[in-house]
Amino acid sequence: MKNIAQTKIPVLAFFGENDKQADPIQGLTAYTRALKDGGNQHSRVELIPGVDHNLVISPTGCISEWRRRTSEGWRNYSTKYLDILEEWLGELRQQERP
Repeated sequence: MKNIAQTKIPVLAFFGENDKQADPIQGLTAYTRALKDGGNQHSRVELIPGVDHNLVISPTGCISEWRRRTSEGWRNYSTKYLDILEEWLGELRQQERP
């Protein structure tokens, strides 16, 4: 996590609760600690419930769900994820204004 700790630009990191490719709790903990230790003043790390590695709604996160997913299903994002992303972008836009 050395590189993320050195990051000074705004960081928004998401982890899916049902991620089977990477441990979401370990990732959340590591990113939170690294950003704090690095002194990043504008960072946010979020765990999104009920989504997989791709932040798509997924009851289990298993690859079998991916294989059955339609093209429309690949756009089935959690409203929590989209709300946080929209809020984050709005905050960045406000910071840019003089």
